[in-house]
Amino acid sequence: MSTAITDLPAVTVLTGSESVPVVQNGVTKRAAVNLFAAAGTGALTSADIGVTVEAYDPTILKDADIGVSVQAYDATILVGADIGVTVQAAGSYEPADPTILKDADIGVSVQAYDVDTAKLDVIQTWTANQTFNDGTVKLNGATSGTSTLKAPAIASTYTHTLPAATGTLALLSLAQTWSADQTFTETTETTYSLTGTDIDPVNGALQYKTISGTTTFTATNFAAGQAVVVALTDGSSHTVNWPTMTWVTSAGNAAPTLTAYDVIVLWKIGTTLYGAYVGSGV
Repeated sequence: MSTAITDLPAVTVLTGSESVPVVQNGVTKRAAVNLFAAAGTGALTSADIGVTVEAYDPTILKDADIGVSVQAYDATILVGADIGVTVQAAGSYEPADPTILKDADIGVSVQAYDVDTAKLDVIQTWTANQTFNDGTVKLNGATSGTSTLKAPAIASTYTHTLPAATGTLALLSLAQTWSADQTFTETTETTYSLTGTDIDPVNGALQYKTISGTTTFTATNFAAGQAVVVALTDGSSHTVNWPTMTWVTSAGNAAPTLTAYDVIVLWKIGTTLYGAYVGSGV
């Protein structure tokens, strides 16, 4: 009767004295168990676990861990040979280079951390006076352009107090329209020698001229509210013509008769130009 090998009972422990059948060159023969151990030059036994071979340990890395649990090979990863070549060495390996910064340089060669240090890209609130060189403070315009603050070229120190209100500062070089009452302790009017014949308030509020021939005055640039005082010399010696205007004199709306020296005031209300004869200086 034949029996399948899978139906045979399993051997639990083998010693060197047991024999097992083997087929060698087509012939069934008997072989001692110890022949198998002797035939293999590196056969391992349980006594080798933990001594000759590594015992099982779930923390031991396998190929599947590369690139997941451990860093895969990368030629750009630094190794010991790169120290002092690709990266800066430290300690006794540091090359002699006075430009390399160290901890001792903080607060000496470089700025130490300070929460109060001003930055260019954030709003600053100064708690102490700041000094800026002339022409270094610039204000950007709302849409374009800049305004530069400049100090006078003198050795004195001045304090400028800005008004405690929102508004627009007046410039000396531009005509101003005041929206509130202004108080001036002293004013100086501009005097102008009238070389032509157009009486223009832009040239000054006090204008004078010597008449040397027939003269026809104009007043094309008067705006409502402007006035000019005109002093004329030798007006009685020549013909003087006036622009279209309304005269205010004791004789009514009539141009005055000039003498050797006369003073006349011209002013404009609305669209009407007015004139008044102040008097003669002779």
